[in-house]
Amino acid sequence: MNYPPAGCSYLVHYPDGRSTATATFPDEFAFGEWFTAMEDAGRFSRTDRNVSVWCVTDAGRTAIDIMHPRLVRGRIEKRSAS
Repeated sequence: MNYPPAGCSYLVHYPDGRSTATATFPDEFAFGEWFTAMEDAGRFSRTDRNVSVWCVTDAGRTAIDIMHPRLVRGRIEKRSAS
């Protein structure tokens, strides 16, 4: 799989009460750890379309779906480790 590119970091915008919060992650595994914790806390679910994710590289950023296989893999591996 060549998208998102290797070395991609992730920028996430998500609802936080009445405003929007931003978080950044160096890879899909750090994103998976955070997302799993937020999901367990009931903050949002894997199908929540209010969460916007971007793949960030030196060339710029590109939107990526929350259900992209690489992001799902990060969540699965985190869930399996806990």
